[in-house]
Amino acid sequence: MLKEFVFFFLLFSFLGWVLEVVFHMVKMHRFVNRGYNNGPVCPIYGLGIAFIHTVLSFFDNNLFLLIAVAFLLPTVLELVTGFLLDVIFHTKWWDYSKEKCNLGGYICLRFSVAWGLLGVAIALLLFPLLDFLCALIPETFLTVLEIVFMSVFAVDLTVSTMAAIGMGSELKLLQKTAAVYRAGSDAVGKGVCNGTAKVEDIYKKAAEKTNVFRRRIIAAFPTMKSRRYDNELHGLREVLANLRKKKDDGKKDE
Repeated sequence: MLKEFVFFFLLFSFLGWVLEVVFHMVKMHRFVNRGYNNGPVCPIYGLGIAFIHTVLSFFDNNLFLLIAVAFLLPTVLELVTGFLLDVIFHTKWWDYSKEKCNLGGYICLRFSVAWGLLGVAIALLLFPLLDFLCALIPETFLTVLEIVFMSVFAVDLTVSTMAAIGMGSELKLLQKTAAVYRAGSDAVGKGVCNGTAKVEDIYKKAAEKTNVFRRRIIAAFPTMKSRRYDNELHGLREVLANLRKKKDDGKKDE
């Protein structure tokens, strides 16, 4: 049971990442490495599908239970994950506040229905085939494969968490530094323009120094909001977008 859970978790974490990348490619017309992790995985998809498979394995051919679990479990998982990330990092990683019938911006009816329909389709169409394929894989080989991939996932998760923690510290420093120059420019009328320009320069330098992991997180969650440093996050996101645009324009000119 544990090996099957890990198998479904890893497989659908990757497939969920593919789905997110394709969705944002269509929406934004450019590649965005989606998800919390740096690697090609979105664990929330893997956990959701793995839990659905585990629950349904105890209740064969129960269509009512399948629908209930497929609709409720992913929604609860998204709600809990969003809330915990908000509490731990003081940042709302995704925001459904503009959607109708949302709860705290963590979940909304439209996406809950979408996850439910996707879960039902996967359970009905893919679970039988994947159970068959999983049974064909030699147990020793499957165990080694899962250990390797879970080890890589654990390292990636650690690096991603360190990047997320570092982003909070970076935004805090940015807030303090920019505040000094804003205060000076407000106090001296003539220095307003120079002070404002200096603040913009601070953001530009901060963006240039932002490491690739934190840049990826900011790009991966375009609706992310920080409860403590939202203005700084918004400013940093804009500067990073401008730098990326200049880089893309430079490539076109070449």
